[in-house]
Amino acid sequence: MQTILTPNVDDIAIKQRLFSFANYADNREFSLLGEIFSEQVRLDYTSTFGGEVQNLSRQQLIDQWAEFLPGFELTWHHLSKVRVTINEDRASAEADIIASHFLGSHFWQLCGRYHFKLHRNSANPHWQIYELTLHFDSEQGDRQAIIEAHKSGL
Repeated sequence: MQTILTPNVDDIAIKQRLFSFANYADNREFSLLGEIFSEQVRLDYTSTFGGEVQNLSRQQLIDQWAEFLPGFELTWHHLSKVRVTINEDRASAEADIIASHFLGSHFWQLCGRYHFKLHRNSANPHWQIYELTLHFDSEQGDRQAIIEAHKSGL
């Protein structure tokens, strides 16, 4: 016998946003990807790439990805084990990520966890990501794929 739980509309809406985030990035749907983010975004990829935490406008973030991702022949950002916590019009979510990147003979795969912070307001009732942090666990392949993709995307 299977127990069916009554779904929480906000939980489902947030999960839908997160899976769309990965799908839009992989399919180079940058205008749709932009709709998922708030006007200002805090991006923390320091555990993977070092450097500084970035505070970017939505357009700056999308421009970065639009410059970088098309350099790969194929990417796949697989999210799993999505966990959501909601507190009125604020939410946080975590998801395991396996991000695979292919370019010719080059392959690079990153494994870790994304931590998202989201909000909504009366001006925009849709959940939007305002903070994205990547917690690096492991990698396979060669980071040369990133360098080659950057060259290809220019």
